Amino acid sequence: MSADNSKNTDVIIQTAVTLFKEKGYENVSVQEICAKSGVSRSSFYAIFSGKSDILQTMIKGVSMDFEKMLPSFIKAENDLARIWLITDMYIQIAVKYGPQLVRALAIEEFSGQHTVLLDIEKYSEWLIPLVHNCQNNGSILNQSAPEEIVKMQYDIAKGVLVDWMLTGGDFDLEERIQRFFYDLWMTPKDMTPGGEE
Repeated sequence: MSADNSKNTDVIIQTAVTLFKEKGYENVSVQEICAKSGVSRSSFYAIFSGKSDILQTMIKGVSMDFEKMLPSFIKAENDLARIWLITDMYIQIAVKYGPQLVRALAIEEFSGQHTVLLDIEKYSEWLIPLVHNCQNNGSILNQSAPEEIVKMQYDIAKGVLVDWMLTGGDFDLEERIQRFFYDLWMTPKDMTPGGEE
């Protein structure tokens, strides 16, 4: 990708995200994105095939966000903190994009165009041993199979995310998911994801 295309890609994505959040994904046209970003339609189409392609590029950025989080993951004080770091990375992405844009991503996923919600489950192989360790040290009191707990965590997070989208983001997504996770884990009240084990 040329330097101009790389610069245009960033400008187009930033402009599109702003417009999507302001007006809703369905109400923004490629022409409007081009006009607001100062990028010609031919330059736009040299990079993206349409609005949906912008969403695809944003989704690809999620794995890069995880790579940025890796040093914090390694340095985390305990495994409960590591579980929360993985979860919170996706929560912060949702908050950054807002409920309207996350809804557009979900609609595209439901139509089979991508699998960002399902891709979150690729972290199961990391989360299952972390849950097991937390059960062994008493920071997670629920003694269900770690695989079941991780599956319930995904189900909780997805359900709360859908509720957040449907209500236009009228509650603190991070706080609600964390509260439900603590209920699932039956975590002792003095334990926090970043606290001492």
